[in-house]
Amino acid sequence: MADKEPSWRAWDSRDLEFLFGANAALADVPLGKAESVNYAARDGLPQQGYLTFPPQVETDGTVQFPLDLHGGPWARDSYGYAPIPQWLANRRYLVMQPNYRGSTGFNKRHLTAGFKEWGRAMHMDSLDAVEFAVEREFVDREHVAIVGGSYGGYAALAGAFLSSFHARMGHPEHDSDLLDAVSPLFHADKIVRPLLISQGANDPRVKQSESEQIVAAIEAHGGSVIYVLYPDRGHGWSSPTNRIEFFSKDEVFLAQRVGESVRVTEGLTVDGNVEGASAIARVVGE
Repeated sequence: MADKEPSWRAWDSRDLEFLFGANAALADVPLGKAESVNYAARDGLPQQGYLTFPPQVETDGTVQFPLDLHGGPWARDSYGYAPIPQWLANRRYLVMQPNYRGSTGFNKRHLTAGFKEWGRAMHMDSLDAVEFAVEREFVDREHVAIVGGSYGGYAALAGAFLSSFHARMGHPEHDSDLLDAVSPLFHADKIVRPLLISQGANDPRVKQSESEQIVAAIEAHGGSVIYVLYPDRGHGWSSPTNRIEFFSKDEVFLAQRVGESVRVTEGLTVDGNVEGASAIARVVGE
């Protein structure tokens, strides 16, 4: 695997043999270099993540900076070609994928440090990733966005306001005060940043009613949100057309909010649809 080239090679002790390329259409597209970085959280817990640099752009403190947060959260980002960071880097963003506490693939301490820390220490780890990039003089704090799906979508909502499942998140009865304290739904009045939310009507994990709850709460408090419903989508992106359609909206949304110098594909709009996509978009507070 490689960061900039979606292809596979066989390796033994002497030779590296090319097997196949995964996407010939990307052969002449400028893609970004990915770099593994290590830093410390504010409480000293070791952290690791990946920076994907925009090609042919100086990271001099003025570049825009999305955090791309993986789902799970008991999963992790790994080194290799990553479509979303490469898409954002191609649009002149510097992208960070932090493996915050609770991520798998490191050690037991790193995994269990995320128990009952949704919206708390796990979120602070993401903010510490921002501080790492600021200290390296890559970005400034005024041009930061959060993107993600599943748990990453929750973290984006949590960032808009500052187990078993029970062991990791808290028991719904015994820890109700804790869960209310870290639930964006109970802090909708504090969500002042604009949001773009996508939802699959057939998602068995993140229910349509749950997304519509937070949209209604934000609307009730005068906030700004674009809600995009896909009637034929589940948890994730099985349809290439729907995937392209949503990321077209996301490209415009990011450029309008944080991307003063980024590139936007000509003709894209937040409320426009790609032919064949099933999206139903609703704009609140624009």
